Amino acid sequence: MGFFKSKQEKEMEQRMIIKKTINQFNKHIRELEDQKGKYLEAAKRAKQEGLDAQYNLALSGLKMAMMQQKKAKEMQLNFELASQMKDLTKVTSLFLDGMSMLSVEMSKTTKDMNFVKVQKEFESAITGVEMASAQLEILMDTTNDSYSSVANQGASIDDKEVEKYLAAQEDEEDAQFDMDIEKSLADLKQSIKE
Repeated sequence: MGFFKSKQEKEMEQRMIIKKTINQFNKHIRELEDQKGKYLEAAKRAKQEGLDAQYNLALSGLKMAMMQQKKAKEMQLNFELASQMKDLTKVTSLFLDGMSMLSVEMSKTTKDMNFVKVQKEFESAITGVEMASAQLEILMDTTNDSYSSVANQGASIDDKEVEKYLAAQEDEEDAQFDMDIEKSLADLKQSIKE
């Protein structure tokens, strides 16, 4: 064990002392409860036997135990409240430290904000986008014109011939789809049998 303890070690030691103190209060309160029971029994016995001096002595002991128990409970409550206030004070201190740090960081961040520069960059970017959009439109018009001229070159193919070709493609796809379904069903039946 070294002479110098870390902050965490000191906090742990303090928590252990607080817990030990509360446990000692609880033990003392239980012991006083037992004493009250013993004095009560002694008072009953003394009364039954007609021993007035012992009865009064037992009553005095009972009153003393009740008074000590009440005082121990008050002390325990005061101790627990003080411990909670210490914890709240610590949390408040941490809160204030955190708020101070955040305030400094926020101040630094807002100092570095250059809204005029950002606005100029944004306007420049928007101008670039507008120019790119205009160029894209010109490109699309040129491309559409090129496609139209290529399509017109294929005008010698009859529309009926294209429709016949599309129908044949659809029939082929339908046949393949039916074969895929039949295969899936066969595989499923096989797996069920196994």
